[in-house]
Amino acid sequence: MAAKVDEDKKLAASLLPVTVAEEEEAAVAILLVSLWALLFAGIVLGCAACDYALSHYHILILPPSWMTGGPKLTGAEAAVERALRHGVAWSSAAAAAAAGLAMLLPGRHRRSRRALAYVALTATAATHLMFAKAVTLLLTADPGAIFFWVFGLIGTVDILIMAAGDIICLLLLALL
Repeated sequence: MAAKVDEDKKLAASLLPVTVAEEEEAAVAILLVSLWALLFAGIVLGCAACDYALSHYHILILPPSWMTGGPKLTGAEAAVERALRHGVAWSSAAAAAAAGLAMLLPGRHRRSRRALAYVALTATAATHLMFAKAVTLLLTADPGAIFFWVFGLIGTVDILIMAAGDIICLLLLALL
């Protein structure tokens, strides 16, 4: 009987570090995903603040001649652009809230933290998809404007980086 108890204790002791290591890896994955979501929520907040400041205080910015004459959006395209702005703002707010909660919950709420990390990642990916739609909207609105092709090229590279980051974060959450 005593041998069986000792054997059970040895078995439990050998399994304990593996469980702790898995929990620590999952906590690191949740932290990285939350930081990824908070990074883009902060970028959206910064861009919105700059946009508000420029429009509210009527700051005059004189662009070079090759940048003037921005895209002329039709009524439907303007409605899509406004919807994308609102969608980016709300999905970024949801991502920031979920990421903040995932980082603030104590370690004993492991499933809740993981679920909140998935919510934050989903909202961040939705923000990235809306950014991709905005880039294509600008490129199709005025195909002859060089500035918007440069913006489109930079935006395409950004979209690829964001998609790679989203996939890496998803793999981190799924595999750990």
